[in-house]
Amino acid sequence: MKIYLRHIQEQSTQFQFTEVDAWLLAAITRADEATPEDSKRSIEAKLEIHRVDEIIFATGAIDTQVYLLCSRCACTFSWKCVACFTALYCRNPEMASIAYLESGPGRTKKNPQGTRAGFARHAHSFDADPISDLDITYLSQDYVDLGDTFVEQIRLQAPFQPLCEQQCEGLTIP
Repeated sequence: MKIYLRHIQEQSTQFQFTEVDAWLLAAITRADEATPEDSKRSIEAKLEIHRVDEIIFATGAIDTQVYLLCSRCACTFSWKCVACFTALYCRNPEMASIAYLESGPGRTKKNPQGTRAGFARHAHSFDADPISDLDITYLSQDYVDLGDTFVEQIRLQAPFQPLCEQQCEGLTIP
């Protein structure tokens, strides 16, 4: 599901989605490492989105399961994922700290622009520590793809070496 930037207002808009929404089910399926035998799964997702000047704020949560491959025995198993997130987006390359990638008058690929750009902080916290700030994702299109946002958050939560069970002995050779 795409939300076009021109439709995002300063007032928060809230969305709720479930496995009934075909686009969400298709997106979550992209996060699977393996095709499950039983493809039924429950999905509960919430999203609140609003604009502050040029920045789009998306705050959400997703509760579902994905199908991963065990890193020891290579068996498919269901893994419960509960992710809460905040994501920031903008169309301004300098705010997203990628202006140095653009070519143009006075810009070279070796000359990064906007040092310390790409971070958002509360308007009243001028002395805030930039380490605690959030990164801003650059949007090359004029929309936010919610499917991509949810898949990204699930992949960030998934274990690097998933195990079907803690005591998994791995592959056995007869």
